[in-house]
Amino acid sequence: MNRPLPPATGAAGVRRSRLALSAGVLCAVLLSACAAPEEEEPEIKLPSEPTAISPDRVVTCAEAGDCGEAGSVRWSMPLDGDYYTVNKEDYAPRLFPEAEWLERAYPSPTALVHRGTVYYYEQDRFIAVDAESGERLWEVTVDPERPKTVEEVLASGDGLIVETWDLQAEEVLLYLVSPDDGGTWKRIDVGSAAPYIGLEGADEHHVLVRGPEARYLLIDTASGETVWSRKSPLDSPEASLTEDGVYLLETPGKGEKGPPRLIHLDLEDGRTVSGIDLPESVNDTDLYTVLDGTAVFVRPYAEEAPLQAADAETGKRLWEYPEAVSIVSTDPGDGLIYVREGQEYRAIDAGSGKIARYDASGQTAALIDQFGTRYREDPDMVDLATSPPYVYGPGVGDFDVEAGAVVQHLDSYIAEDGSAVGVYSGCAPGGLEPPRQDAPAGGWRCTSPRLFAVDYGV
Repeated sequence: MNRPLPPATGAAGVRRSRLALSAGVLCAVLLSACAAPEEEEPEIKLPSEPTAISPDRVVTCAEAGDCGEAGSVRWSMPLDGDYYTVNKEDYAPRLFPEAEWLERAYPSPTALVHRGTVYYYEQDRFIAVDAESGERLWEVTVDPERPKTVEEVLASGDGLIVETWDLQAEEVLLYLVSPDDGGTWKRIDVGSAAPYIGLEGADEHHVLVRGPEARYLLIDTASGETVWSRKSPLDSPEASLTEDGVYLLETPGKGEKGPPRLIHLDLEDGRTVSGIDLPESVNDTDLYTVLDGTAVFVRPYAEEAPLQAADAETGKRLWEYPEAVSIVSTDPGDGLIYVREGQEYRAIDAGSGKIARYDASGQTAALIDQFGTRYREDPDMVDLATSPPYVYGPGVGDFDVEAGAVVQHLDSYIAEDGSAVGVYSGCAPGGLEPPRQDAPAGGWRCTSPRLFAVDYGV
């Protein structure tokens, strides 16, 4: 952290006057001379003892023999070059590559885990890492000659769909990133929709894209080609991509009358399969998903709220779950909705709305997005002198991530042995150097940046 020097405390050695002026009078005359000395900032004690991520090579838990234990480093790999700390408002310090430090308005480097691969990305540079061994698989920079920011990344099949904002043309561009030939990229042609598009969702074979004037495109993520493109029969719908097709929900705006409408589009050609009216209770809700013919609705912008459901083909109201919950994930195979209700986790049957599992805390794979790290202080109060972040998640014990400094949680995944694992970036002990005026970037310099994984112990 680049800390400013404390301001001067004013003139030293002001002698008492023979006129016996009180200290209060002197302060009124010479405020700067009586300014109270500022408290010294706490000494920054950085980790210095070697840890599992210290070696400048790929390391696995097999070397220490502690695989699966809570807090053990499952693997660690070095990142290239030097990184520098950045302090963003309301966030703990983070590491940025030297080349991006001046553009730290960009999103922070992060990661996404899919099908046994960790995709770590710093803007448009993607590094694929084996989630079991920590070995680097391939690396690619997407369209490197075009300045852009990465807005969203979705996984589909064996690759990624990357939504970017072109800083020169000022339009949205989509790319398909594939592991083929050691990492390749391809721009997805969406025609005239380019300036206004956005990603609506992805499955194993497709990504749904929304264009201007409620036009939707379904893209094949293996080829990058458009399967179909059509204007929605509704004016301003919300969309949900499911195994059964694309569903569009439109509810009346403020002051408007009429029932909510649900349109079902065929996944193969985009034709309208059905269009139905829904109960008025669906107003002021969002369509979360459709499972086994059941449309599930949630209240928007509410952290926890009741759920309700209707038949996706007839519009008949099926059930309401009256307790305030937040949806964690869904299991289309078993037709289950996993929710958090207070501090408890439940599984709700999508067809009946009844509780299928009163205690679902042991369903780690379904709850993997509930794992992560927090600081004991408010995010905007965290600095390099702050204690390490601690982990949280269903069934997880209380322990800190102490492998390095400037630790940031990126994602979580289920390993091949069924264990829950967190992915982190950070600086190995001894690798942080104070800011220098002649450095190519500000902040503290990290000469030993790492990408590593830590077992949650469940």
